[in-house]
Amino acid sequence: MDVIVDYITGLSPEELTEAFLEDVALCAAWEASYRDEPAKLAMYPGLSDTIDRWVATVNPAPLQTRTEGLRQQPLLRRYTNDLIRGRIDELARDELDFLYYAWMLQERAEKDDLFERSMECMRPFIRQLEIRREMCEVRPGLPNLMARVALFTPADMKAADPRDVRVFAGIEAPVRGPVLVHNGDAKIIGGIPDDCAVVIEDGSAYVRGGVHGKLAATKSCDITGQISGLVIARQGQVRAGALLNLATVISKEGSVKVVSCEGPRLVFAGNEISIRDTCKGGVYKGAKIHVGDTVSGGEIHCAEEGRALVWEHTEERKLSIVLRRSLTPRDYGEVLTIESMRLYSGAIHVRQRAHHVRGLMALTERETDEYAGNVLAFIMGRESSPARLQNAQQFQRALAYVDRIDVAIDSLVKIIEDQLDLEEVDDDEDTPRDTLDLTSVKVEVRLTIEDMESDLGQLVAEGPIDKSALDFREVVVKAGRQLTRHFVTEHQTILELQALIKLQEKLRDKRDELKHALTHRDEPAAPATSEAAILEKARNDCARVEVLHQLLRVARSGGGGEAFRKRCADRYVKIMQRNIENRGARIVSYATQLRKLQTDILTIRHKLWKEFRVSLPKQILDGPPASTARIRGRFTEGALICGWPHQVESKAARAGEIALAPDSGEQELVFERRPNGQIKPVQEKVS
Repeated sequence: MDVIVDYITGLSPEELTEAFLEDVALCAAWEASYRDEPAKLAMYPGLSDTIDRWVATVNPAPLQTRTEGLRQQPLLRRYTNDLIRGRIDELARDELDFLYYAWMLQERAEKDDLFERSMECMRPFIRQLEIRREMCEVRPGLPNLMARVALFTPADMKAADPRDVRVFAGIEAPVRGPVLVHNGDAKIIGGIPDDCAVVIEDGSAYVRGGVHGKLAATKSCDITGQISGLVIARQGQVRAGALLNLATVISKEGSVKVVSCEGPRLVFAGNEISIRDTCKGGVYKGAKIHVGDTVSGGEIHCAEEGRALVWEHTEERKLSIVLRRSLTPRDYGEVLTIESMRLYSGAIHVRQRAHHVRGLMALTERETDEYAGNVLAFIMGRESSPARLQNAQQFQRALAYVDRIDVAIDSLVKIIEDQLDLEEVDDDEDTPRDTLDLTSVKVEVRLTIEDMESDLGQLVAEGPIDKSALDFREVVVKAGRQLTRHFVTEHQTILELQALIKLQEKLRDKRDELKHALTHRDEPAAPATSEAAILEKARNDCARVEVLHQLLRVARSGGGGEAFRKRCADRYVKIMQRNIENRGARIVSYATQLRKLQTDILTIRHKLWKEFRVSLPKQILDGPPASTARIRGRFTEGALICGWPHQVESKAARAGEIALAPDSGEQELVFERRPNGQIKPVQEKVS
């Protein structure tokens, strides 16, 4: 703990005003723990005066303008949570002293605007804390606090064992020199020099200063200064000041949040990149990228949304924007072996299978509810007849048929896009082509077609289907055969992709036609007001199946009028009830499949990390985003927008595959990536 005391007493008056409450409270608790050891206190004769000056001058506002790395108080957060959760009796004397002096310093500073939230959390427990504190014996040196977070300085790093490795935290980044390794949270006082590396396992790094060397942490990295070296976080966030020329910042599964950027080699975030001010040059890859001011040149890759005040392209700073379907570990330089690549591609196929099954489950649930609604209308409607309802059901069956084909096409499109993503991953790499696991892709295609065929067969068994809807099935089955035979080159996959997308557009036109016919058919007479209210509430609550079951139970027990019981016993009701039960069984089967697939994803994730230190990206863990990637903002003329990374340097892109942004002046424009990789402007009102 002497490190913190050295740090605080060594600050200039200007730097002291920006010191964090946690560090000053640690100094106050440390001083109190040595009250009976004047020789120890004599080593820091000015400590009390330093604490008093901090109380009088504390002002973190200037630091807040320079950095996003302000989450530098892990102990204060941890022990405040212990107070709130009623764990005060579990705390030792030095932990209680820390909380006590943190409270006293806030009271002495009399800056409610600065400490309002912290004091509000602690206030109800202060009297209990004081009583408990007096009951415990003082232990010099704050041993329990020291066990919670380690403290390191540049001197500690330089004294660490030297290493010579090619791969650092899964990235090809050679390290030749001292590497400090620690398990658990760590505070790094004074930054990380350019000739040092720090690895924090199962914890977060809190850096007071800049990172000019290398830093890797399992959780988050909060850095008050600038980054010109390499920073890697696996699960958490990276928050810092400015990113300088040639910096590399990677948050494999989380976000990166900084003040500004100027020419970083790479910024990658599995979730979001947030830049408060300007961004000049460099390469940025994130699911979402938000810039508060101007992006001037550089290469931007986003898989969900990119937003900036201005996207600026000039002759000196050329701007390229790639709207991606997804990001992969190779985007941040993860070193993938043949085995890890096999597991990674397997995870993609499992996630796609889960997406397909979830779509089928949603359709089946909706159809089951609609079928139950038809039966309820017959049982409760005064003039409804089976013939009229069967006519409506024929339209619904045709819609269900078309929807099943639509789900299959959507899955096939995503399978092709996954394959194209993997081909992009392996471009110009040494990994053999067979690591793409084409057999697994063919299995996915086959399973998708089999699911479609099974569901369509059941619909046909329930009654006649519109012939024009039947024709779509043949085209999709043929496409499935083509994919399993010719899933080889990029050109072939793109041709199949384009054909499926055109087919899907025609299919959805057919669906609109059927929906219009169903909506505008002659409706049967409405049921009585009270009965209509029951039907409407059941429909709104998506609980028509449950209401139907309740009514049928009433009829079986002899309840209700004779006409009601007669309707419940009608042949039409029995047939529909059997169809509803069949769909209910399929829903249970889908739910079982989904649970297994989710377990498979987590198993692969665990194995990839345990054996290869590879993280699965967001779209595999959470599923694909709801919409395709978009970029929005004001544009200067000439910015290149494309749908595949190789097109940034391509000289032979086909029409529609890339767009050159016009000069939009003060108008905000939106471009989106279509499933076939084409870039199209979007006409929408943007606030």
